[in-house]
Amino acid sequence: MSKKKIDIAMSFNDLTPPQEICFVPKSISYYDQLVNLVKSIKINWDTSIYDYQIYVHHSRPLDESKRNYLELHDCKVIYNEYETQQYFNRFNIYNYETDGDYTLILDTDMLVLKTPTLNFDKEIYVKETPADPINLDTWKYLYKKCGLTFIPEDSYHYNGGCVLIKNNCKQKLFDVMHTPLYKEVLTLLEGGPGRSRHYSPQILLSLLVKNLDWGHLNSDVNVFSTKPYTLSEVSILHYLGVHGYTSQVQKLIQEVQSHKII
Repeated sequence: MSKKKIDIAMSFNDLTPPQEICFVPKSISYYDQLVNLVKSIKINWDTSIYDYQIYVHHSRPLDESKRNYLELHDCKVIYNEYETQQYFNRFNIYNYETDGDYTLILDTDMLVLKTPTLNFDKEIYVKETPADPINLDTWKYLYKKCGLTFIPEDSYHYNGGCVLIKNNCKQKLFDVMHTPLYKEVLTLLEGGPGRSRHYSPQILLSLLVKNLDWGHLNSDVNVFSTKPYTLSEVSILHYLGVHGYTSQVQKLIQEVQSHKII
């Protein structure tokens, strides 16, 4: 059986986020988060388990020196200025063909501590997350509007910061997202209160997941640093911006930064 190849993709823009809706610690920028994530992959990913290729997507200008740094670290840097809105450039990752078996989509506020344990039976894998950005009645309304069956006892909202998707399903998800129905749903969310607007891509992803054969990520993948965790059992740590930027996370980041990989 041949070894799987994982395309690891992340999106970011080198800008200062609006503090009223975003959660980036003031002491660490989007770009620095990205560099730490890239270095953590190169340090800790075991290519005897899975091969990988890193893809960095951005839709706003990036200094040439920063682009060169990323390329020096074996990243394929993809720039398309037309992807800024309406769906945020993270969603455009699904519109690019890559040559691996699956794509692992990561937020920048993450660290890879070891090669993750991945399953490949389903088309897409996600992590369940609390559904507090919108109330239950709104979830029911959105599910019904999209022709989905809403079962409160089942998982129905997922964290968009870490997604594993089969490569031949990426375009299917992207195409569904661009149907008039899902455009209407996103417009509805973006016009709502601050939290629903900020979380609109994640809420939309939760609806789109139901169009595929989906499963849950293993427990070592996308571990929230805001919750109790045992470090030895974590492969991908998600420090969730300022709320999870703990002393333990800062120590891990310092270790990554001090590591010489080139």
